[in-house]
Parts: sequence; C-alpha cells; structure tokens
Amino acid sequence: MDTGGNGGRGADVSGELIRSAFENAPDGVLIADASGRVVVANRAAALLLGCSPDVLVGTPLAARVLEASAARIECRRSVVRGAGGTFEAAFLRDRALPRGPDHEAARLEALGRAARGVAHDFNNLLQIIVANVTSARVDAPASSELADCLDDAALAAMRASDLVRQILSFGGPSCPARTPLAGIVTEVARLLRSRTRETVRVETELGHDLPAVHVDAARVHRILMNLGTNAEDAVDPGPGTITLGLSALSVEDGTRGLPGLAPGRYARLRVSDDGRGMDAGTVRRVFDPLFTTKATPSGGLGLSVVREIVADHGGIVTVESVQGEGTTFSVYLPAAPEGSRIG
Repeated sequence: MDTGGNGGRGADVSGELIRSAFENAPDGVLIADASGRVVVANRAAALLLGCSPDVLVGTPLAARVLEASAARIECRRSVVRGAGGTFEAAFLRDRALPRGPDHEAARLEALGRAARGVAHDFNNLLQIIVANVTSARVDAPASSELADCLDDAALAAMRASDLVRQILSFGGPSCPARTPLAGIVTEVARLLRSRTRETVRVETELGHDLPAVHVDAARVHRILMNLGTNAEDAVDPGPGTITLGLSALSVEDGTRGLPGLAPGRYARLRVSDDGRGMDAGTVRRVFDPLFTTKATPSGGLGLSVVREIVADHGGIVTVESVQGEGTTFSVYLPAAPEGSRIG
C-alpha cells in the first residue's frame, strides 16, 4: 500500500519502520479492502476489541465499527488510496481513557485489569485440566503411547500456567523487597528440570558472599523462566546443558563491556546453554520489540520486555553467543545498601 511520498526530501522510510509504527501505535487501526473486509489490524485494535489480530482479519469492517461503538470506543474512518487500490482505515480509541501524558499509563492499567480478569477465569479451567491429566497419568501403562501423550499434555499445561502468571502480573504494581536470589535460581532450575527432555541437563552454579538485592521477586522469577525457556528451545531436542548461575560482581570506573552500570557491587544472574547459538546479526536484534527467531511465538515475555524489567530495577541485561556453541544471557542487578548479605 502506498503511504504517500515525502516530496523527495528527507530520509527514506523503510517498510520495517512503517510496520513498527503501525504495530506500536497507541490507537487501534483496522484497514479494509474494497470488499469491506479487514485485511490488517494492529495490536491496539485487537486489545480494544478483546481478541487477537488474526481473528479480526477477514471480518467485515462495518461490524467491527459497530462493535467498537457498543464498547464505547471512539471510531474515525478515512479512505486510503495506493498502488494496491482503495482501502478504508478505521482508527479506534477508548473514550473512557484520559488524553494527554497520562493516556498511555491509564490505557495500560485498564488493559491490565481486563487481562487479569481473563487470566483468573482461564486459570480455573487450567486447574481442572491439570487434575484430570495427573489422575489419568497414574493409571496409564508405563512407557505407553498414552503415557507419552499425557506427559505432553502435562507439559503444555505447565507452560500455560507460566503464561497465566505473566498475565496476572501485567499492569500490576511492582513489589520490590530485599530478596534471596539463590532461592529463585533454585526454584526456576527445579521447574525447568521437571519439563525438559531427559537428554537435557539443568545445572546451577551459586557463588558465595552474594549481595542482597532490592527487587520484585515475582518479576525476577519470570525473567529467569523466560530465559530458561529460550535456552530449552536452543538445546532441543538435546543432548545439551542449561546452566543457571548466580555470582557477585564489583564494577569499577571504566569497566569494559558493561555500559550503563555505575560503579558499585552487583548480583549477576546467568542463564547459559550449549545449544545452536546465534549469528552476529541475530544478537544485534535480539532485544528489538518486534524481532523473533521463532516461527510460532511462544507467548512468553519477549526479550525486549525482559530488558525493560531489568532496567526498572536499575540493572542491565547482556547477551553473548557463538553460532553452534551456545548462548549466555547475563542480568546485572545492583546490590542493596551495605549492611545485609545473603547466600
């Protein structure tokens, strides 16, 4: 679709940049073809209408506009002409949300409340599935096809449970406190062992004299689970090893390789694998919000969100990877004031 020119002046606008602006627009956007059916929708539109973008594609734009009106969403429409023909665009905005600098924060808070409500309902259904799978697994013959199918179902339920915990935290308040990171590392390692293949080992390496840190334990847990899940994918189907580490680090003025860290004492969380690794181009883009190497996204946090959470705690996250040799993600979190140590 032709989005118009810039009169031959200024920098060229790449298709990737246009796509990024479309996907990250604060308002919902629906675009329909000459037949009146939606051909593309951004994430904001899907959130406002309570479904995924894929569900919106192919549906009548007029019906979606009526749905938006019923949901108290302001809708403006315009005609867009380009090389591909004539299209109609609809722009959606929630009337209930304030304008100005607080608009985005209020929108995220409202979406967070809605997401947590859906997650609670889903979690209730999930518990029934888990209970029945567990019961059936006890009666299934050992080393049978039925047992394998039930194990796969249990694994899927566990991954769904992880996703529910992420949704329940979306837009929720942060609860930082002095936290023993060694306990979080041990718990995440246990969860990973319970769901990985027998050909994949999960190990821990815990240092000594570890500094106390002031963090939201639930968010740090989710960070490690997300990085651990990525490591699982990297070593699948095995054999391979995933290592979760925790150590202390002192950063001096001019420390190389750790930009953004002020001098001081830090806790370093490390998730390493000896899987397929990444090439230099992938490493450069791995924290981009719209970038993924997975054909089907897993629904996890995403590395851009991991970086944002770490930054909220005053730290940084780095990645080192060699194609064919493995990957290491390191999370550096500042130590709490002196006077308390753990580990």
